[in-house]
Amino acid sequence: MASITASRLLVVSEPPALARALADQIEQGASMSVMVTCPTDRAPGVLPVPFDIVLVHLGFDLTALSWSLRMVTALGHPELVLVTSDAGDPTVAGLHALGVRHVLTQSVAGAWLADAAPWLVRIARARRALEAAKAGLPAIPSGQQGSPSGGLFQAEQRFRETYVRTLVARTTSHRDAASEARVSYRTLYHILKKLGLRPVVARS
Repeated sequence: MASITASRLLVVSEPPALARALADQIEQGASMSVMVTCPTDRAPGVLPVPFDIVLVHLGFDLTALSWSLRMVTALGHPELVLVTSDAGDPTVAGLHALGVRHVLTQSVAGAWLADAAPWLVRIARARRALEAAKAGLPAIPSGQQGSPSGGLFQAEQRFRETYVRTLVARTTSHRDAASEARVSYRTLYHILKKLGLRPVVARS
């Protein structure tokens, strides 16, 4: 089982009574620190970020969802879990179509989170570690990104050579390379020969 030591979950919903009811349901099954907020409750800076999971109730006007999406970075890149009172709500179908996976009905959300929380926490913390690593990566020194030298013809030739060499290196055969480049094998053969890459003659 994945560790969820000192993990935090935030419930975002309107009205406050519903948010509290969701929090009570979660606290019964998942061993986490659970907080409740409404989109207009308080300034986000007051919240003890980062959060590992944000549970969002899909209200009629989607205020909680809009607020959560807007604040996802400030909240620490948590995993979002969306809860609906009606699985037949067209909003749910729309979210699924957009690739949103964690959409549950309120009746099963607590039990599912009890099992899923450790893994959601690991995903959120891995995402934060990735963002921190990217932020700490030093910038490429100036002048290293490459600047055009020569004319257009020379640039096109260099691009073609780089493209073909890379393509041939990562494909298993020249026929596969020709197929991926969307050219005939004969055309690729002549290009390889011109670049001195020893094209292999295909056998029937």
